[in-house]
Amino acid sequence: MLKIRPEPVGPPGDKHSWRKLNEGMSIEVAGVYYRRQNVIDFIKGADRASPSQFGVTCRREPNNPHSPNGTATAVDGWWIGRGLLGGEKRHERHLGYLAQWASHDCLPRL
Repeated sequence: MLKIRPEPVGPPGDKHSWRKLNEGMSIEVAGVYYRRQNVIDFIKGADRASPSQFGVTCRREPNNPHSPNGTATAVDGWWIGRGLLGGEKRHERHLGYLAQWASHDCLPRL
């Protein structure tokens, strides 16, 4: 399970929207067990990054052999960290895949 919890910005509009913002969003990401080191790297990198310098992205994999209808959606974690020679560098790790229903129903045009 991957939980995305946004940071509250500014005063709440009302109690309901504030509660919803703080609860964040969670969705099952398949395959994280097989990508344990990637998940650990992402958590450590995100922990060191500022709130606007990490997140998750989704990308289609139309040629994925496990998705006959071409709707496989990979989930990647990213963060901005130090590069080998100093400065900032964007790091990415593949975390897993969205469930088929989420790929098909929620992200039809990704």
